[in-house]
Parts: sequence; structure tokens; C-alpha cells
Amino acid sequence: MKRKTNYQLAALPIFAALVSAGLSQTPTGSPKGKRGEPEQAQPESKASSSATNPLGAQEWKLKELNGEPIEQRDGAGAKPPDLKFDAEKKTVSGSTGINRLAGGYQLDANKLKFGNLATTRMAGPEELTKQETEFVDALETVDSWKRTGDRLELMSGDKVVAVFAQPAQ
Repeated sequence: MKRKTNYQLAALPIFAALVSAGLSQTPTGSPKGKRGEPEQAQPESKASSSATNPLGAQEWKLKELNGEPIEQRDGAGAKPPDLKFDAEKKTVSGSTGINRLAGGYQLDANKLKFGNLATTRMAGPEELTKQETEFVDALETVDSWKRTGDRLELMSGDKVVAVFAQPAQ
């Protein structure tokens, strides 16, 4: 058991470095500020943000998975499952409830497809591990989406597989 734990802990920094390297690259031709560092983007207005990122730049908290409500648990390293979309980089990141999740996505009107999703591999309670597996499996089947105000539905065919809501600000 100790070896497995050490292996999992050793994999976490490697995963974080890979995600950081892939998500923090400056695109060619980006404006440079002082000392050659990329300039910080100015915040967009809510209207222009929704036009460029219809899935929203904020965090989405999972409320339902395969038609079942999600119990929000905190503590013991568990975080409520969530997703955040970055339209510029076409990446998604978040939490499965136990582990961190990252990957790419393709968006075309109401069509949505997740690319290779990677997760950290930390252990957790059996119930949350089962929920995590169902969550990642559901994301891999998603082919469309619908957003109504602060509610985001991810669908596979005609079936809603995941419902998210924006946390209160």
C-alpha cells in the first residue's frame, strides 16, 4: 500500500507540470509586456464573454449525474465535481470530486465533444470513486450541450447526462 501511495504522490507533480506546460504556452504573436512576459488580458464584459465563450468562463458545479442529484460533500480531500471551460485555449479543467481533471474540447454551435481527459489518480472513499468513474464516463459520451441562464446541461443523444449550475457569487 505504501508503494502505491508514493507512486500516486509522485505522479501528481508530473501531471501538474504537464498540464501547466500545455495550458500556459504563449501563442505565437502574443503581445509582450515588460521583460518579454505576455501581457495580461483585460477582463471582458459579460456580453462579449458569452459571445466568445458560450459555455462561460466561470466554474460550473455538478448538480445531477445521469438523472440523480449529487450530494455535495466537503472534507476528507473531497471537492464537489466541477468544470471550467477556457474558450481561447479550447481546454476544460476541474475536479471529479476526488481528483483534478484536464483536457481539451471541441465546440461547434450546440455540439460538444471532449478530447482526451486526464485525471490525477489519488484514492478516495469508495462511494466518491464510483461517482468519479460515472462522471468521467458521462463526459466521454457527451455530444451536445444546452445552457439556460445559470444552468448547463451536457447531453449524449437526447439524454441529459450531467447538469451543472453556477455557484452563487
